[in-house]
Amino acid sequence: MLLKNKLWMSYLIVISLSFFIYSCTTEEITPSDSQEEVDDSTDETEKPSNEVVDKEISLGNGQVFNMKYFMISINQILFNPSERKRMFMTHDIDKEGIINQSFWNFSYVGSFGNRVVTMQHSLDSKDVINSSTIEIYDTQITYEYIYDEKGLISSMNESAFGILVNRYNYEYNEKNQLMKKQNINNNVTYSFVYNTDGKIISLTEEFESIFTTYNYSYDAQGYLLSEKSNWNYKRDYKYDNQGRISESLGGTSAEYLSKYEYTDNQLTLKIYPPENSTNIYIRKDEVYMDKITNLKYFVYYYEEFAIKGLLNTKNKIDERQYFTNNNFDLKLVGNSKVDSRYRDGYGHKKQESFYNTKGDKIYVITYTEEGEFTYYKGDGTTKISKSDITEQWVLELLNH
Repeated sequence: MLLKNKLWMSYLIVISLSFFIYSCTTEEITPSDSQEEVDDSTDETEKPSNEVVDKEISLGNGQVFNMKYFMISINQILFNPSERKRMFMTHDIDKEGIINQSFWNFSYVGSFGNRVVTMQHSLDSKDVINSSTIEIYDTQITYEYIYDEKGLISSMNESAFGILVNRYNYEYNEKNQLMKKQNINNNVTYSFVYNTDGKIISLTEEFESIFTTYNYSYDAQGYLLSEKSNWNYKRDYKYDNQGRISESLGGTSAEYLSKYEYTDNQLTLKIYPPENSTNIYIRKDEVYMDKITNLKYFVYYYEEFAIKGLLNTKNKIDERQYFTNNNFDLKLVGNSKVDSRYRDGYGHKKQESFYNTKGDKIYVITYTEEGEFTYYKGDGTTKISKSDITEQWVLELLNH
């Protein structure tokens, strides 16, 4: 269970809505993908081909491999079903029509969604792709494939650290569209319905005879306008003149407004809870640099104070800062820094130090992996209790 949780913690950094709430669409079955730009001085014969090779290779037992149908199916099966409307794959194809590597992309956030994850393929001597790997921070995920009589992926095993995590089966229609995805380990089945443009208009999840259905609507240009479920979830979307999402409004029990601000290399997402919400913050900002998977910092704004979290390259919070807040005019009061973590810097906090604005270390706190606290004065050796901490801002950071 711990291994599986660690895998999905890493995996969801890329594909979930936990810290990036937007949706979009992509063509599901057309095998045409953007390639790396090639310098004009390159010999034409050496430029990568946009055409993937269409050739059957017998694997025995009625199974075949076909690079064309590998690409058609991998574009559809890999992502979480609810993410397919906003994620798509592109591929590097060499002059022989062979896919050497593929890339995960997010639609409708401009360049911030390009090539957020690289997928390396393992080819045998016949150029058959038997498996692929991705690496997200410290976690390597491997996908192993079984093909049907046409060359579409019919089954896939997903492993982390060499241990099987999930197994999937797939079914397609005569147009090579994915109609059903079954997670065998979790006994969850997903079914899809498409419009005439090949976009998903309905997704149904079945788990233990409980059905959840999502319906999607689009405008004439193919932009996702709204999504809703039979469990009272709904969300509406707006876009800017560059086709990037600019605003979304929705939720399940309450409607949250999210606004998107783009600069050259920074995307800021501003989230406003509804006025009648039980959340006590008045706004939350999330700031991404270069890629939407690269969250650099976030800020929670409250009526009288604000808390900022700064993240490292592993999407772990390195530092937290406490400010007074006067109508979004912030003044620093103090901060905390994570000194060490468990599992080579990837896991839970091991030690954290608190500093005033003069840079003086005033408290040190150590943590067990189970979340138990031990408090010290700034020297790191004199034990104290939590009741000995008199600064309100330190208590706010501890409780946040």
